[in-house]
This record gives sequence, structure tokens and C-alpha cells, in this order.
Amino acid sequence: MVNTAYAIGGVLARKKQWDERMETPFAAGTFEKIAGALFDGESRTDFVRLSVYKELIRRKRKQCESSEIRSSLDVSSVRKLSANNK
Repeated sequence: MVNTAYAIGGVLARKKQWDERMETPFAAGTFEKIAGALFDGESRTDFVRLSVYKELIRRKRKQCESSEIRSSLDVSSVRKLSANNK
């Protein structure tokens, strides 16, 4: 992994990667179920991000009526994101 850290006013900081944040409560036992589904080295956060991304694509496909719009959806980017999180 490339070190993206840089100094700001004498303090070591990383370049901001995620601009939006969301704190969400989950039902009891959800984290245990997620832990059982994780790939080696995958974090729970990566799992949730990928799951949300896949659901957005699924819903967009459902809304699309024409095959032209469907072809513009990039499923390979989901595979790349998943591969990067392993």
C-alpha cells in the first residue's frame, strides 16, 4: 500500500479518502453474521461499502428500461473494488 500521509502544520495526516460518513445501528447479531462472511483480510467496513455499492447497481438496473442504459453500468468496477479489498 502506498503511504499517502503528508505533514500539515507539523502534524502527520493522511489524504482524505472518504468524504461522506454515516452512523447506522444494526440489529443484534448482524456483526457476527458479517464476520462470518468476510474474506481473509477484509474489514467489516469494506464489506458494508461493497454491499451498498452492489445494491445501488442492482436498483439502478431494475429502474432501467432500455438496454442502452444498462450497458452503461460498470459491473467490472464492483469486481475491482471487491478484489482490492481482499
